[in-house]
Amino acid sequence: MVGVAPAATILLVETTPELCMALERGLREQAYRIHAVTQLDQGLRMVYKLRPDLIIMGDQSSPRVLAACQDVRRFVADVPVLLLTPPEEAVRLRGLTLGADECLYRTMDISDIAQRVDRILAGSTVTNPLRSEQVVIDQRLTIDLEKRRIVLNRDERILSPTETRLLSALLKRRGHAVPHNVLISDVWGKKRAKAHMHSLKLYIWYLRQKVEATPTIPYYILTVRRRGYLFRGAER
Repeated sequence: MVGVAPAATILLVETTPELCMALERGLREQAYRIHAVTQLDQGLRMVYKLRPDLIIMGDQSSPRVLAACQDVRRFVADVPVLLLTPPEEAVRLRGLTLGADECLYRTMDISDIAQRVDRILAGSTVTNPLRSEQVVIDQRLTIDLEKRRIVLNRDERILSPTETRLLSALLKRRGHAVPHNVLISDVWGKKRAKAHMHSLKLYIWYLRQKVEATPTIPYYILTVRRRGYLFRGAER
């Protein structure tokens, strides 16, 4: 595993018992602590009891798993959520819109899912010089990537792991346009460029809701036409 604490706790909620057992076995081999259940309502109750490092939710029914994701995000903003959905692109995109950090097809190999789990959890622990302390952007905005926290005009806002990786990628190149493919590589991996172009636009939108005082008229996160995105450089 890359930079992931071996004691990370995962709440696994998968309604197909055979898949749930296979996932639990594969993730335990990665030294994670797994709490596995096969009912979505039971899993929702355990979220508040366990306060896990990651929630994995899967169901054969798209409406049920999407509704469960929505329920989690109503009450828990700072725990990453990985959805396992039927192999339908519209469902995957809807899951991201509802607040999932990743949406994978339930047909993927267990080993591939385990690798994605590693990447999601590593999002909070990857070494980055910007993460050692708070970054004071200006009098209005302070960013703490280590704690996944933004303070805008004295209003504290919590970042998801995916939002944190994206913001980190922008800040590392602050004042410079960052191409779409570079951002996607930093956040989701080098082999995911085409699959995550929509996800990039969606998470830029999410970030602007937290970083910008007026998200529809961004000041910090700017679109560079046909190139990518730019985090505004320091004022001189």
